[in-house]
Amino acid sequence: ADFAITTRTRTWFQRVLPGTQKVSSGIDRLQPAWALADMIARAQDRRVRGTFLLDPEDLDLQSVRRDQAAAPALQAFGLTGDWLDDAGYKRLYDKFKAR
Repeated sequence: ADFAITTRTRTWFQRVLPGTQKVSSGIDRLQPAWALADMIARAQDRRVRGTFLLDPEDLDLQSVRRDQAAAPALQAFGLTGDWLDDAGYKRLYDKFKAR
């Protein structure tokens, strides 16, 4: 009851392939920086219903900024590094919550 399964397009799967972690048993998953970039992109897309953003207090953006996967993840979703800045993410979060 605490999660929802959403469908993704073939294009999305091709886009995130470089950020996908293969697992030996279970379901492949996105690397953390890629999951964050996807979450930010979906939250900004008003066509997508049921999106969410994690509270800034629940993220370690400093770790994400150090992650070498962050730049390619942001680029794949057409995002700038501004969203990984503490103040930039908080502005995005506040705007998202105000909708």
